[in-house]
Amino acid sequence: MKINFMFFSVFFSLVGSLSAYAQDQNEAAKTYKNTTGLSALYTMPIGSFASKNLDGGGFAMPGWGLAFDSKSQIGKGFALVSYSTYSWNKLDANAMAAEFTKELNLTTQVDGGMHNPFFSTVGLFKRFDLNDQLFFGVSGQLGLLYNTFDSFTMTVFNNDGSINYEDVVAYKSGFAFAYTFTGEVNYTIVKDLIALHFEVDYSAANVHTHLTSNHVQPIKADERFQFVQLNLGIVIFNK
Repeated sequence: MKINFMFFSVFFSLVGSLSAYAQDQNEAAKTYKNTTGLSALYTMPIGSFASKNLDGGGFAMPGWGLAFDSKSQIGKGFALVSYSTYSWNKLDANAMAAEFTKELNLTTQVDGGMHNPFFSTVGLFKRFDLNDQLFFGVSGQLGLLYNTFDSFTMTVFNNDGSINYEDVVAYKSGFAFAYTFTGEVNYTIVKDLIALHFEVDYSAANVHTHLTSNHVQPIKADERFQFVQLNLGIVIFNK
């Protein structure tokens, strides 16, 4: 937790420095009370969550999703931001099957499995206007992650091709504390109304999970969800 708050301290120190740099540009910028954004999302799991290792690996694959954000101005160039993302990240069934095949020395097949992480965070956003059409911004946010998971089937075959073992594995988790850092660039395409929006975010959470199956006692584990996410969409200005 200390490391997380250190990141936020560095982040807001950087915002202060950038504010001084962009002061002249912000003088000439128009002020908007609220903005609303909707984007398509490409999400990339990183770290242990994406690892293809039976010892703590999450086997999560890149996927697609949606992102929504809303900003309400609280001061010159600053806004409160609410940011939500939902994505579909399949389990790398082929990689998991290959790892179990090596571990068991028996052919293993894995079918199904998908993470559906939902991040919802709030925080502080700082906007920097470069000219009448182009502006960028950064934010730091805190909130929650809730993940649902589509179960997968694991089948282990004997050397003669008969089934040795078959099971359905389910993955349960509740809410977890999450944090997000974002950077975005916006280009106005209809004056005072709409802008093209590109955003990069890093989102993470430590998740307490329960693995259950038909033949094995439930297993409790802690898993770290980490994502780098790319958003492309539109922002609507509300004066």
